[in-house]
Amino acid sequence: GFLCTQKDWNYPTLLKSFKKPRAQISIAQKLAKKKLLTAATDISDSLSFSLGELAKHSKCNLIIEKSRLPLSGALKKFCADKKLSIDEFVFHGGE
Repeated sequence: GFLCTQKDWNYPTLLKSFKKPRAQISIAQKLAKKKLLTAATDISDSLSFSLGELAKHSKCNLIIEKSRLPLSGALKKFCADKKLSIDEFVFHGGE
């Protein structure tokens, strides 16, 4: 969405997600009930940066199963249309 604002590209779903981000509260609550969630962070600086910070401060290593990350259809279409790396957006995208 951020790149779309910079380039004046019309991808309404991505623009809406950028302008009005939605916290995944119900998912966080389910994970917390199962004691699988003990910390949270804003990832607007990028997923890789934020996970690196969590790992550093938790003194642990992280393993990311890329195939299990939820990717929006809008992002997949956008990257295909613009011939851009979806991994670049998923891991290093931010504002």
